[in-house]
Amino acid sequence: MKRRLLVAAVLLLGLAFLVSASDAQTKKGESVITAGLGLGYPGGYGTMGMPPVFVAFDHAVAPRITAGGIASFSTSSYEWGGINYKWSYTYIFIGGRGAYHFGEHIQGLKNTDLYGGLTLGYHIVSAKFDGADEHLHPYSAGGSYFGFGIFVGGRYYFSPKWAATAELGYDIGFLKVGVSYKL
Repeated sequence: MKRRLLVAAVLLLGLAFLVSASDAQTKKGESVITAGLGLGYPGGYGTMGMPPVFVAFDHAVAPRITAGGIASFSTSSYEWGGINYKWSYTYIFIGGRGAYHFGEHIQGLKNTDLYGGLTLGYHIVSAKFDGADEHLHPYSAGGSYFGFGIFVGGRYYFSPKWAATAELGYDIGFLKVGVSYKL
C-alpha cells in the first residue's frame, strides 16, 4: 500500500507539470491549511496502529516565504508473541515550519506550488504497558523531546482554492499526502 501511495504522489506531481491554467505560487498574505496522513513515521515502535494524522498551516510572510505550524497524532503497539504483554504508544507532535516556494523559478509551471523547508517542534510520547503477570503490574511512562525535520513538497491546485499535497522528508513521516485549502 505504501508503494501505491508513493506512486500516486509521484504521478500527481508529474501531472502538475503537464496541466496549465492559473498561477499557484505563494504571494505575501496568502494562507493555506492542509490536512492529511504521514507514512513511514520515523521513531515509531512496533506495529503502526494509526499513521500520523496531521494538520498544517502556512502563511506567506513575504513573497515565496511561508511560516506556520503543524500538529500530528499517531499510535503504535508492540506485543510479545505467546505472552500476554503489550505496549501501546501514543505520539503527538506540535511544531513550527517555514518554507521557501521555488516553483516560480521554473518557467511554464502552472497550478503548482513547489517548496522546501524546515520543521522544528516538540514530540510528546507516552507508553502504556498492559500484561497479565503476577509480578508485573500495568504501568505507563512518557517522554518528550525537541525534534527537527526537513521536507520538499508540492501542491497541485485542481481549483482556485483546493489542492492535492505531497511532501517527502523527515519529520512526522517520510511521505505526507493530504488536501490543502487556500484561505
